Order: sequence, then C-alpha cells, then structure tokens
Amino acid sequence: MGEQAIPDLIPWDKISGPLAAAEDALARLDERLRSSPIVEGWISRTHFQDACASLWLAGELVTLEDLVLHDARMDVRSPTHELTRAQAALRTRRRIAGGAPDWAMSAEGLAILRGDGDSKSADATRADEAAKRGEATTPDSAGAAGADPLAEELAALDRAFESNNRFLAGGPAVARPVRDPLIYDPDWEDGEKLAAWRSGAAASQSDPPLLAAALLWDAWETNPPLEGQV
Repeated sequence: MGEQAIPDLIPWDKISGPLAAAEDALARLDERLRSSPIVEGWISRTHFQDACASLWLAGELVTLEDLVLHDARMDVRSPTHELTRAQAALRTRRRIAGGAPDWAMSAEGLAILRGDGDSKSADATRADEAAKRGEATTPDSAGAAGADPLAEELAALDRAFESNNRFLAGGPAVARPVRDPLIYDPDWEDGEKLAAWRSGAAASQSDPPLLAAALLWDAWETNPPLEGQV
C-alpha cells in the first residue's frame, strides 16, 4: 500500500460547523465524566457497546446482553464465533484504555495488539480475570475448562489478544509464529501496510483530533493493514 490517502482538499465550509460542535460536545462530556461518580461504570459500558458495534459494522449481530454474560462466564447458551470475536475486541479496548494515552499508537503497543511475541497461557489469563472478579480457581475448574469444546478456539484468541505479556514485563521478545498459508495470504505484507498507515497517522497530527481520527478509521476500514483483523 502506498502513502496514507488523506484528502488534500477538505470542504471546510461544509464540515467546520458540525466538526466544531462535535469536538465541543466531546470536550464537555470528558469534563463531566472527570468528576462524575459513575465514570468507571460509564467507561465499562462503553467498552461493551463499542465491542458490539465493531461486529455490527462487519455485518455480524452480537447483543450487548450476550457479551456481558459471556464476559462474566455466565453464558445461557454456547458462545458463537461472533461472540468470541466481540470478546476479543472488548479485551483489546480494555488493554488500550489501561495503557498510556500514546501507547496504542506506539511501535511497542501496535506490536502487542497485533499479536507479535509471547504471552502467558490461556489458563493463566483466565485465572487473572477470575481473580479480578473475586472467583476461586481450582484444578477441577481448570480441568473442566480444558474439556470445553471451545477451549482451543478461546485459547487461540487469548494468545492473539492477550499477547506479549513477557515483553511488557521486560522479558525477551519472541519471533512471530509462521502462519498457515492455507488460511493466511503470505503476500499480505502486514508490516508495510501498517507502516504506511502509521505514516498517515503522523501526517494527520496537524488536523483537528476528531477529523484525524475519522480519516484514519476510514483508511483502516478501506484498506485494512492487518489480515484477519477483528
């Protein structure tokens, strides 16, 4: 992919008013949330809503209720493939929100989010999540999880989206595993596409933040840098 395509001529007479109003509304919302007692709950609900929306944009229906129950390990039915993808998007949003403001756009952050490097096991990841919820993790429960017919798929998602924890902790980086050419396109060139997208992100620093975000999101969706993205 060539250089990031950002329009040279922007019809400011048409978008300047709505853009200024949108940025003002976001700034006011941010200030209200800063001192609100419900800010943590609002952020958590927003993560769930946006995770569902990311699948809706891809043409897949995932309800908010199903994602909440799946995240709490209280599914009322067998999880679908779309639901596990929404859960992966939810975990990614939480990881980005928990990092520094510029972490996700840095080379280190992008490498971790795209799945490069080593990660802790799926069982350890689930144990950490259970500990955060105050649940007990026992050998019997671990064995039951291993017997789950969806365990292999969930483990793959854990490796992809909960990756490179050793690198975060200062451990040595691990080479990215070779992907099956029957599933992935060997000529996709993730690195070059992502580098071109990042150059567009750097070039958009002088644009209004909301406009820059919209342009970069559109560029990502129009020509995805990563193969098999959520």
